[in-house]
Amino acid sequence: MFQPKAAAWLEGRTSWRNAFEGFSKVNKLVWIHCASVGEFEQARPIIEKLKAGQPCQVVVTFFSPSGYEVRKNYPLADVVCYLPLDLRSNARSFFDVVKPDVALFIKYDFWFNFMQILNERKIPSAVVSAYLPNNHWLLHFPGSLLVKRLAQFDKLFLQDDQTKLNLEKFEIPNLEVVGDTRVDRVLENKEQDFSSDIIQSFSESHQVVVVGSNWPEDDELLFSTIKESRDLKWIVAPHQIEDKQLSKWRSTLGKDVLFWSEIQDSSYTPELGRKVLLIDSIGLLSKLYRFADLAYVGGGFGAAVHNTLEAAVYHIPVLFGPNNQRFLEIQDLKRLEVGFEITSEHELKQTLKKALSDTDLRNRASHHAESYFSIQKGASVKVLDWVNTVLAN
Repeated sequence: MFQPKAAAWLEGRTSWRNAFEGFSKVNKLVWIHCASVGEFEQARPIIEKLKAGQPCQVVVTFFSPSGYEVRKNYPLADVVCYLPLDLRSNARSFFDVVKPDVALFIKYDFWFNFMQILNERKIPSAVVSAYLPNNHWLLHFPGSLLVKRLAQFDKLFLQDDQTKLNLEKFEIPNLEVVGDTRVDRVLENKEQDFSSDIIQSFSESHQVVVVGSNWPEDDELLFSTIKESRDLKWIVAPHQIEDKQLSKWRSTLGKDVLFWSEIQDSSYTPELGRKVLLIDSIGLLSKLYRFADLAYVGGGFGAAVHNTLEAAVYHIPVLFGPNNQRFLEIQDLKRLEVGFEITSEHELKQTLKKALSDTDLRNRASHHAESYFSIQKGASVKVLDWVNTVLAN
């Protein structure tokens, strides 16, 4: 009654068959399961290369309502739906409908009964961009009672050597370190053309901070920082476009805030003198970082930091909150001094000031980011080679 996301989650679990009305399998079919939006971005370069290379069908399933709602109309997927609860009866029913020729689980969302039925039906399966650091629940009791079930995958494509070492201790076979497929996605996105006269006019002759995927917990640190900043322009794209959060930005910063939706039918001129351009629209964030001298990625004062690679691919310093341990790429960015963890409002102000004033810091960050992406790219091609081999048999 009081949690719309929970209601959507329950409804999606039970009505998944509706998504298959009118669907029929006419080609080889790849089923890809993602927990949410972040995992979908890891799957996306594989889907795009797969569809471009041969006639095939793709079914994408989600665990999270936030993932499903954002990508339910993804044009390269033949069907997008929720995955029913992880029961053997549900798995059998799902596979009777879908009839996949190969299955891919993205990163860490393991559905053990679905894995079991895949194994029993001899449907080839793989996990993609797996990352199991030393503190992962599967590596410690009672999760360790389940970890050997990962041997049911025909292939495990891993992000790093430590994950490989951790799984080798449990004698898991078919391991290959290839990196993170999301690197390929953000590199492809960077190459896409995007221009905006409005944003160009807004940010002209100023240093620009792009705030992406911020939650109200992030806003509490950002408000006073923005108020105290001089000669900076801020482009802010919240994680969710909710009236309560948008109203707080308007009431807190007043005339300093310019809303994207309010200027689409009119020309923006720098004389308006606004400090913040708030993007109250979905789908622009990954394109906005190209205008930034520095980025702040939200989520780290809540559940977890969002996609830092989208920002770092532009070779700029990236700031984020402390809840970031689940992401290998963030640990890499911190080590390379491209990413900077922020734990307080004071630390945000100090780090922001230093990063924007220290040319050497920004040059180092740019150099290290460029090197990182050059080394990490190509994981999706290696996964696709395996998928194509399976489909050819």
